[in-house]
Amino acid sequence: MRIVREEPPFGGPAAAVATGVASLPAGSDAVLLLAGDLPFAAEAIEPLLAALETDAAADGARAVDASGRAQHLLGVIRRPALEAAIAARGPLAGSSMRGLLADLRMIDTPVPVRATMDVDTWADARRVGATGGADA
Repeated sequence: MRIVREEPPFGGPAAAVATGVASLPAGSDAVLLLAGDLPFAAEAIEPLLAALETDAAADGARAVDASGRAQHLLGVIRRPALEAAIAARGPLAGSSMRGLLADLRMIDTPVPVRATMDVDTWADARRVGATGGADA
């Protein structure tokens, strides 16, 4: 297992993605983006991969939630396209994922509702069935 940290520390998700991509071994052709606060993100992987397979010209497939909102940290992106986007943006500290992916041809892909449920509070944790901890 390889663990990396964004550069600079606390540089945000776009910087973290750039660091992660740079640490990948040669030969991987796609990158799976998953936010750490999505406990059911695995339910999105199959629809995202299927969407990407249907369109060879697409750079990636991005999840959209039930309201149609794009989830920029839940997707599958062809590695060469993501590497080019990272290189084109320059330093990514403080940059948004929306900005990093803006020039890519993404397939917005509906995924199961649970796949985009994020956990930001204790109430969210209870809502998704997590146990333990105290209310804060």
